[in-house]
Amino acid sequence: MPAARAALPLALFSVAALAGCGTPCMRPADPGEVLEAPPEGKALLNVHRPSGFAGGVWYSVFDGTTLAGVNKGGQRFQYVCDPGKHVLIGRSGAGGAISVVRADVEADRIYDLVVDVAYDFWTGWAPRTLVPITRSEERRSEVPTWEASEQVLVVDTTQKVAAWEDSWRAENERAVKDFDGGSKKDRLLYLTAPDARD
Repeated sequence: MPAARAALPLALFSVAALAGCGTPCMRPADPGEVLEAPPEGKALLNVHRPSGFAGGVWYSVFDGTTLAGVNKGGQRFQYVCDPGKHVLIGRSGAGGAISVVRADVEADRIYDLVVDVAYDFWTGWAPRTLVPITRSEERRSEVPTWEASEQVLVVDTTQKVAAWEDSWRAENERAVKDFDGGSKKDRLLYLTAPDARD
């Protein structure tokens, strides 16, 4: 038993060392890095986290096994990607909540998603679901208000991004298999080309 107890702090230290301080693999964007439009021929995805509940718990989003970004309460990150189909995997830093969005995006257009926070008996308040802002999503009109108060983050290439991706690779590959046509396909959410901003 003492050996098991000794291993736990070491494991926690390893996770903390991999993540670094604050939000793993992210840094505040410089003014010139905040995008108003996607680069030519690309799509731009904004992942919003307007809620202050569980604000200190990070939420990571992967495009398959590639890190799209990580945020905490009151933050947003922007993800530039190729047009076409993507499988976006959202993971909570508390309790392992996971959601998957199949996105089909067009070049030169902007899309929005929001991280929803909910309460769970075992872990309390935590980010739980990555929700696509579709044409029918009631909160679509709230996006400009969110953007006015959110801190924008970008991936910090000086941190161990590849190590973060590798640490989640097997889990993300399993999520793609389970949600995108597998046993959890009924929980798959969708973001389609017409859901872009006008």
